[in-house]
Order: sequence, then C-alpha cells, then structure tokens
Amino acid sequence: MQTLHNHIDGQFDLILNHAVLEWLAEPKQTLHSLLDWSMSIV
Repeated sequence: MQTLHNHIDGQFDLILNHAVLEWLAEPKQTLHSLLDWSMSIV
C-alpha cells in the first residue's frame, strides 16, 4: 500500500481499502499519501 504509486499507472474512480488501513503501521500517513497521489493525477 505504501508503494502503490510505484506500481500503478492511470486513473481510478475508486480504490477499496477494506480492512487494510487497520493493519498498517502508519495508517494516517498512508491515507494522506493516497489522497495526495489522487490529487496529483487530476
């Protein structure tokens, strides 16, 4: 999840993270990273 931006190319309407964030060491930082990434591709 933390390196997702290195593995995808393109745009998505929706990213599902069901039960993923609770298992991460830094869930808040990961969520912010996803939001930053999503705003950079718009």
